[in-house]
Amino acid sequence: MESNLFILLFCTGLKIITLLCISGYLFFNWLHQEKRYYSDFPFLNAITFIIYAIGKGIDMYVYVKYQNVSNLNEIYTQDIYIEILFRIRFIVSPILVVLPYLILMTIIWLNEKPRLRVILSSLWFIVSITLVMVAKTYAHMLLINQIVAFPVIILSIISFAILHYNKRFPQINSLLLSIGWFLFAVSQFLRNFWQDLGSGVWGLTWIGELIEFGTLIIIGLGFIIPAFYSNNKDT
Repeated sequence: MESNLFILLFCTGLKIITLLCISGYLFFNWLHQEKRYYSDFPFLNAITFIIYAIGKGIDMYVYVKYQNVSNLNEIYTQDIYIEILFRIRFIVSPILVVLPYLILMTIIWLNEKPRLRVILSSLWFIVSITLVMVAKTYAHMLLINQIVAFPVIILSIISFAILHYNKRFPQINSLLLSIGWFLFAVSQFLRNFWQDLGSGVWGLTWIGELIEFGTLIIIGLGFIIPAFYSNNKDT
C-alpha cells in the first residue's frame, strides 16, 4: 500500500471516529434535556454526523477497492456493482447527510409554517434522489454532489451569520457554525484539486480529507460551545 493511500485511510478513519464521538456527545446532552424534540439543533446535527460517518466508511472501501484504477469514469460504466455502490454512496452523502440540515434551516426560517417545511424538504429530497439515479458517470455524481449540497450549505452560512448578528439561540455558537460551514464549502471546491495531485487515482486526496476534518470539528464545536452572549441578560 502506497504512503498516500495509507495516510488517506488514516485521515478518513480518524474523521469517522471523531464524527461518531461528537454525535455521541450531542446525543448524550440531548437525552438529558428536560424537554426533547426531534427538531432540536443538537439532535439533527448528531444525525447528520452519524450519516456522514457512514458515507466516509463507504469512501474508505472505495479508496482501497479502486486504488489501482486509472479512470473512475471508465469503471463506473463497465460494472453494475460499481454503479450501484456509487449511487448508494451519493444517496448517503450528500443527500441523507444534508437532509437533517435542510430541516434545520426550514425550522429557522419557516418555524411557523410546518406544512411548507415538509413540502420543501420532500421536494428537495425527491429531486436529489432523481438526479443521483439518472447520473451517467462518476464526474456527473461529483457535479450532483455540489448541486445538491451547496445551496443548503450556503443557506447555513448565511443563516448562522444572521443568528449571530441578532444574538439568537445562545445555546449554540452561530459564529463558529457560520465559519465552519464556510470553510467546509471551500474545502469541497478544492477536493478535486488535491485528487489530481500526487500519484494514483486518489492523488493527495488525504489533504482534502484532513482539511475537511478540521472544518467538521469547528462545526461540531459550534453545537457544543455556547455563544459568547449566552449569559447576556438582554437575550
